[in-house]
Amino acid sequence: MQPMAPAGMLDERSQFWEILALHENGEITDEEATKKLMGLYQASVAGQLRAIGETKPSLTSRHSV
Repeated sequence: MQPMAPAGMLDERSQFWEILALHENGEITDEEATKKLMGLYQASVAGQLRAIGETKPSLTSRHSV
């Protein structure tokens, strides 16, 4: 049994494939596709870090090394 996808993951996957389809169909340039994909990636990672910070603040707080 596979674990459930985090909330929003299916939407992110849909957006990913939509961006690729737009690029493949020539509706957006390489640069536009790259910007959209990087934005999607950054939003995804930032959202996951926020969720971790809310549930386990010690994992995302700064510590002196």
